[in-house]
Amino acid sequence: MKRRLIVIFVLMITLLNISPLVLAQSHSADSPEPNAVILAGPYLQAPLENSMTVMWLTDKRCTAWVEYGADKDNLDQKAYDDTCDGLINAYITTHKIRIKNLEPGTKYYYRVRSEEILEYGPYYDKKFSLPFGSDIYSFKTSSKDTKKVSVVCFNDVHDNHKLLSALLEKAAAKPFDVVFMNGDIMEALYNTPAQVIKSLLNPCVEHFATEIPFCYARGNHETRASHARYLKDYLDSPGPGNYYFAFNYGPVHFVVLDGGEDKVDSHPVYANLNVFDAYRTQQAQWLEKHVQTDEYKNAEWRVLMSHMPFELTATGHGVKDATTKFVPHLKDIDISIAGHTHRYRIVKPSADQPFPIIVGGNN
Repeated sequence: MKRRLIVIFVLMITLLNISPLVLAQSHSADSPEPNAVILAGPYLQAPLENSMTVMWLTDKRCTAWVEYGADKDNLDQKAYDDTCDGLINAYITTHKIRIKNLEPGTKYYYRVRSEEILEYGPYYDKKFSLPFGSDIYSFKTSSKDTKKVSVVCFNDVHDNHKLLSALLEKAAAKPFDVVFMNGDIMEALYNTPAQVIKSLLNPCVEHFATEIPFCYARGNHETRASHARYLKDYLDSPGPGNYYFAFNYGPVHFVVLDGGEDKVDSHPVYANLNVFDAYRTQQAQWLEKHVQTDEYKNAEWRVLMSHMPFELTATGHGVKDATTKFVPHLKDIDISIAGHTHRYRIVKPSADQPFPIIVGGNN
């Protein structure tokens, strides 16, 4: 019986003109030179003690991976995007790979690699280019033993990428550990990925993001226009939401919240396409549980990052709704950093306002 099966298998290979070597390989050494390039990146996202996300964009559909290790001369480990229910994510142009099981407070070296997928049939009809990728960069994971953390924050740049680059150049005069893009970095999302690359990714990659991560707190302007729903494709967060999450970095516990739009959902300009009241309720329900966790309660410092300043004297439906739903759960916050109003100011705490707020200016 075994002999008969072997004969049938060999006969099938002969009839199909397929060599056993091809059956064992996805591509061969005579693969063509790559015609694809990296459009943006790599850049770092979602910085945790035991993981880091690496992202980059290619102009052609590819498969991709990250090579990394603690030794620059020996990148002996690989990470793939394995979030596709048993499939390695492929035939895509936006690559988002979370490197897991890292050691806290440890420096790692990495480079990104891609292969253009030239043909992608169901069986043996797959064809790849030779690999291409980036230079070798490094990052350091955070650690609870770190005594201090330096943060740079930007808000309300509104697509002024030249200003963002100039501000980042000034910020580089002193070392920093993480960057927050605190909303309205873009005026409205008319075109992805071109607008995201020009207004956000290129300035960040040029100045820091290959080796220092940035986190994104969405602004109300970034909920607007036809491509607003795709901004999350170019970002990663520790969760549970794309734009609301929490994480530790050294002695600081950061809480990031999304105030959404500033007008009522029924306002005619939204054309019945917004449900931010329900979204803010969803965040408040998560926040109520999160502030009871040991991660939150045991933090030395608690910092709230949000585009909108959640102050009880605020006007406008969106910020008033967010304030009413969020602030009752935030009495242990040490400081809030916000933007939105385009006017730099400091809001002092009071009996009704339980934490100070630093509000950034605009462009």
